[in-house]
Amino acid sequence: MNWSRIKTIFILAFLILNSFLGYQLWEKQTKKIEMAQVYESSMDELLLLKHITLATELSVEQTQMSQLNTQFAIYSLQELYHVSKQNILIENEQLHAQLMEPYPLAEPFDPYLFQQNFMKGHVLNGEQYVFDRKTPTEIVYLQKIQDYPIFLSTVKFSIEDQRVVEYKQVYHEVVNKGTEQPVISSFTTIRALLDHQVIPPNSTIQRVTLGYYGQIYEIESQVLTPVWRVLIEHEGKQITYYVNAFTGALESVPLEQ
Repeated sequence: MNWSRIKTIFILAFLILNSFLGYQLWEKQTKKIEMAQVYESSMDELLLLKHITLATELSVEQTQMSQLNTQFAIYSLQELYHVSKQNILIENEQLHAQLMEPYPLAEPFDPYLFQQNFMKGHVLNGEQYVFDRKTPTEIVYLQKIQDYPIFLSTVKFSIEDQRVVEYKQVYHEVVNKGTEQPVISSFTTIRALLDHQVIPPNSTIQRVTLGYYGQIYEIESQVLTPVWRVLIEHEGKQITYYVNAFTGALESVPLEQ
């Protein structure tokens, strides 16, 4: 038996097989890219058809998240003692604080400096929040867990004469987490809203943010679910949608601001 010849045949066979598998992989990736381009093209056509403007970037990337079991924070007298020069009242799991000395806001407003210079020294767990939005009368920060905001856990600062005069705070403590599951992408979320004609014509999609949301009940434990928050501007009004990041279903009726 000519082992040298057999060895050569095996090597050639493996080379041919590897080339075939490589070609299949390349073809699969090419088709995937082409399908994504077609899908994106149809999205653009759908936006144009419905007169909807996309003012933010979307991604087809997916990540994994889990549900959170949480409870509202229980503040101790020692914690409240360190929050100086404030009149504090806790009502319905929310901390109300009125500043004895209103805090002047710098112009232009810098969310990072405000958090460093004011929130860290005047708001319990102030470093665990991330800036969300500012209006002439209000500044809003959201509590974050593992870099994702909790849309129900806010610090809302009231502004009068360019000064912070009071704030209301909600804070969740994580008890445990569920099993991680893949979430849908922001691209898929918007496409589903368009397909189901949820977003009204002549609107602008301003922001799409991944975070946590849940229904508030009068019980100690709360379940927070990964959602995409979609902010829409329509006829001068802000409309907010919360879309379940596991199923793509709406978590609440659209909220107007």
